[in-house]
Amino acid sequence: LPPFDFGPFPGELYRAQAQWAAAQMLRVGVTSVMDDAMFYPGPDDDTIDALMGAYDDSGMRASVALYLPNKVEYEWIPGLRELLPDDVVERMGEQSASTDDLVALYERFIERWHGRDGGRLGCALSCSAPQRATDDYMARLHRLSSERRLPFMFHIYETKLQRAAADSFFGGSMVRHLRTLGILDERSVVVHAVWVDDEDIRDLAECGAVVVHSPCG
Repeated sequence: LPPFDFGPFPGELYRAQAQWAAAQMLRVGVTSVMDDAMFYPGPDDDTIDALMGAYDDSGMRASVALYLPNKVEYEWIPGLRELLPDDVVERMGEQSASTDDLVALYERFIERWHGRDGGRLGCALSCSAPQRATDDYMARLHRLSSERRLPFMFHIYETKLQRAAADSFFGGSMVRHLRTLGILDERSVVVHAVWVDDEDIRDLAECGAVVVHSPCG
């Protein structure tokens, strides 16, 4: 999707998407899911409730995070900002939400939905990926994860580009950066982890983090 001039989309669309996905999973015997739900543009209380309502109606066990980076898209890839027209950079910047607003959205989400239906529905946290979030934002989400004992999801090393870009963003490994910040722990859920090296694997193991691969992604 383009960075602006689209949406917002009605809650019924998100409800239908989650219903379709739940039906596909149940059809082949999958009864539990962890979903890092993406909304375009960002979610509000109504669209979140529509998606969670679909999981509620499905009867599945669902642990759901909100895919909420707090950096602008042109900050995700080194050198991209310089390649974009100034007016595009300005408009993209206008779309970003503040860290305070994102954390407040998560807090409302957790209060409304975590532990519903006897614990069948749960909440998790997601900043999308380390290169898409500020250290302060990740630290605040980690604090919320620790206080509420919730999973905290990170998309890491899905592509070789992300492995190469880590040197530019962090001066080394994304995994080590999270560990240095004190964010990597037994509640961390690292999605993809395709391009990890031996040191990354050791950091993940020593911190008790979980790796989730996407077999069809």
